[in-house]
Amino acid sequence: MKKIIAAFGLCVFAVCLLTSCLDDNDDVVLSDKAVITSFSINDFGTVNGVLYPFSIDHVENRIYNRDSLPVGTDVSKVSVNVSFDGGAVFYTVGGEERAYSTADSIDFTSPVIFSVYAADGSWRRNYAVSINVHTIDMDSLIWDKVENGDFKELGMSVEKSVLINDKLLVFGEKEGLPVVLNGSLSNGINFVLPETPLNGITGTVDYSSIVSLDNVLYLLADGKLYNSTDAVEWTSLSSEHTFVSMVGAIDGRLHLCEESGNDDSLSLVAFAPDQMSESVSGWEEVQHVAKKDFPYSPSVVTVPLATNSSITRTTLVGISNSDNEVKVWVKLSTENKWTHYEKITGNSKTCPFMERLTVISYDESLYAFGGKNESKGLEAFEAIYTSEDGGITWQKQNECIGLPAELKGYDESYACIVDDDKNIWLLCSDGRIFRGKIPGLVQ
Repeated sequence: MKKIIAAFGLCVFAVCLLTSCLDDNDDVVLSDKAVITSFSINDFGTVNGVLYPFSIDHVENRIYNRDSLPVGTDVSKVSVNVSFDGGAVFYTVGGEERAYSTADSIDFTSPVIFSVYAADGSWRRNYAVSINVHTIDMDSLIWDKVENGDFKELGMSVEKSVLINDKLLVFGEKEGLPVVLNGSLSNGINFVLPETPLNGITGTVDYSSIVSLDNVLYLLADGKLYNSTDAVEWTSLSSEHTFVSMVGAIDGRLHLCEESGNDDSLSLVAFAPDQMSESVSGWEEVQHVAKKDFPYSPSVVTVPLATNSSITRTTLVGISNSDNEVKVWVKLSTENKWTHYEKITGNSKTCPFMERLTVISYDESLYAFGGKNESKGLEAFEAIYTSEDGGITWQKQNECIGLPAELKGYDESYACIVDDDKNIWLLCSDGRIFRGKIPGLVQ
């Protein structure tokens, strides 16, 4: 405390000395202001101080950075710049006040008290200064296990999930019968029990084919097309057609595959809901595709182009029945036909085959994951592969962009959806639910 008095005394002495040098007719009134007007940090390590502006709360007497520094940043030795209106500035270290200097390296691992003394010595103002650092990597995919006793005790296999009319629909089987569970994602994840059987369907349901278009649900069962507005009562459509697989609901139309009459090719057909009828008159044949190159019931991802948001690009990623390889097809909303991204010779960064392959659009990239690949020694849910060029090349991610650790080796059916808040939901047949998100992702 003696050091503080001495240092502050020097400041007062300097002011008095200046006063004595002035003409006797000049009145000098020392200010009673004591306020910090600006605060910033200098560059250190990999941190560019300019990128992290500080806010000053003169009501709560707090100074802090709204945008936290990257996770792991060492703030034990930071030099700062302080502008103030007052006589002098001190800061407290280890219970001892020290006169502030721009050359000082200050430990900000916990808040530091900065004190501004009024020039007239009448009072001082204390500010608690914090340098905030992220406790988690804002570029990491963070997973939480969501406890939901109703879902865990349900005992149904989970095959497909769909968001429609703000409802979460989960399709699967219970005791050998196709059922649907009605739920929502409000305040977590909630379900309305019990599960309900699917009525009006004859044949085996292809769960991977379930899609929604204009708030109407569609699915295939033994190659026949059905629709429903409530997920419970289903109606058969276009009995003259027998489809190989569902491509998806794309650009306002339903796209499907059927046999072309040629053993080597498939016919892609499409229709809009207002053209729906039991005859073939409302259907359009889009193109023929090589059977060996087209994916069976692919994942469908539609995103606006970065260069023109009025145009969307739809990417199909899935497994071909002919060679168990991942196939990628692309179509712009301004185009009618699909383009196959053929495998480039020498490209070692292709998406590997995975059972129950799932591809989603997330963080401006494509994310692929799924079950095991025994031939390559890849365990189920071992890793996420991402593509930033629309599916041409894929990169296996490190642990920062990974899947829940306890899911590694899980080899049962599951469902995955991405909600409007950028949450990735994984619902497993064993009753576990996981929610993942990149915290730094702008909504």
